[in-house]
Amino acid sequence: MKTLITPEFKEKASLISKDSVALLNKIINFCESSSKETILHGISSYHVLPIGDIYVVLAGYVQIYFTFGTDEEGEYVLLMDIAETQKEPIKNEYFAQKNPVTNHLFNPAYNTSINPNYNTSINPHYNTSINPNYNTSINPHYNTSINPHYNYSINPNYNHSINPNYNHSINPNYNHSINPAYNRGFGGPYLYSKGLAKEGYLVKANENTNLIYNMQNKHIAITVVHRSKVQLVYDDKLKWISYLIPTKKDPILRFDLRGSWIGMIL
Repeated sequence: MKTLITPEFKEKASLISKDSVALLNKIINFCESSSKETILHGISSYHVLPIGDIYVVLAGYVQIYFTFGTDEEGEYVLLMDIAETQKEPIKNEYFAQKNPVTNHLFNPAYNTSINPNYNTSINPHYNTSINPNYNTSINPHYNTSINPHYNYSINPNYNHSINPNYNHSINPNYNHSINPAYNRGFGGPYLYSKGLAKEGYLVKANENTNLIYNMQNKHIAITVVHRSKVQLVYDDKLKWISYLIPTKKDPILRFDLRGSWIGMIL
């Protein structure tokens, strides 16, 4: 079966160890010489687990995420993502897939379209539709569906599936594939200050919530996603502390409750 790879997979594959590269090549060769049924039965004795329409190969310290597709030539395997967890934590700078320090496209100092001081459509002082002080639909004091004190489905104290103390798959201290200190291909998204210093990172809990960890892997906050894509940020005591405004693509901008720009997520 033909095997294709995404640009993200190619970039992350360049970061893994030599042993993992050899394992990856072995798995790619297996896929190219096998049918879909054979692949799903097990790749070279490694387990293949389904996650909806996506599958993950568990091969030691390596996890490979893939799916199937069809084009004019028939079915193919699409390699989507790869993670390699380390025995020991990484000591140097963590890899960022979209690095605003090295890529000016993601740097508001160079790209004014993602800078709220120049682009008023993403500045809550000018665009009141994205300002919770004016738009009550994105204000948890008025809209209880986005307030974890009223909506228990977004409250980790009641919904244990979004609580990292109970659900270890979203806890980087247990699941090293989502821990940038152990997975050299983690890539983000990271929380950045206005000075582009990494302050933490995000882990998706479900479609409505994300968890925020600091760079010491401590759970410090949760975000609640509104249908407008504005996100409200609550600290670990569920106090509303800030909000997030999306740009057209990347990054997501961070604002405090006064509407002051405090950083971004990328």
